[in-house]
Amino acid sequence: MIFPKYTNNILFTSTKSKEALCYLTNWIYRAYIFSLSMQKFPKKENEISAILIMGVSGGAILPPIIGKITDMTQNQSMGIITILIVWLYMVWLTKKIA
Repeated sequence: MIFPKYTNNILFTSTKSKEALCYLTNWIYRAYIFSLSMQKFPKKENEISAILIMGVSGGAILPPIIGKITDMTQNQSMGIITILIVWLYMVWLTKKIA
């Protein structure tokens, strides 16, 4: 097996749900925001790269928050709504930059 046991479960359990589409659009959207920002502000590429790295660390911060919200509400949809709120914030920032 290429992936460890738990990684395999994480990667392939969401492929049959709405989460797969959410993750895919999130990956594409981050690349779009980064390239748009680099074109608009070429002199600030160091700062933009630092923000991108902080966004990756946000991927380490949000899952525990999403899990806590899901546990508190006993509703998995609330975790997805949390992701949606963060995604809508990213859309708002993109509109502000563009």
